[in-house]
Amino acid sequence: MTEMPKVSLGDWVWIGEKDEVRAVVCKVYESINAAGGNIEVVFLDDRNRAINLDVEWTGNNWEFVNQGDYGGYADRYIRLQPYVRILRSGQNDVGRKRKGMAKSKRELMRHRSLKSRGR
Repeated sequence: MTEMPKVSLGDWVWIGEKDEVRAVVCKVYESINAAGGNIEVVFLDDRNRAINLDVEWTGNNWEFVNQGDYGGYADRYIRLQPYVRILRSGQNDVGRKRKGMAKSKRELMRHRSLKSRGR
């Protein structure tokens, strides 16, 4: 386990054990929020929609907090527009994943669920 990296608004982070999703930090919580997240991020899903979700530091990597829904549409929130611009402009520079395309949030949550059940 490693200490949680220091992140600031507008920073890029990789989500998932194998860096599956590239995201932009749009909120840093002073302490873990009620849902368990350390930060809120925006990322592009498999349909190129900007989504905002809470993320937690697991000791080794960032992971999506298991929420009942699959996030909000970040394009609809005025407070998130600057981060969506960073996200959309930066996606062209590096790509959505270090190796191949990013998985959808639904695929990542399914993988995490199966992993926790020992499958």
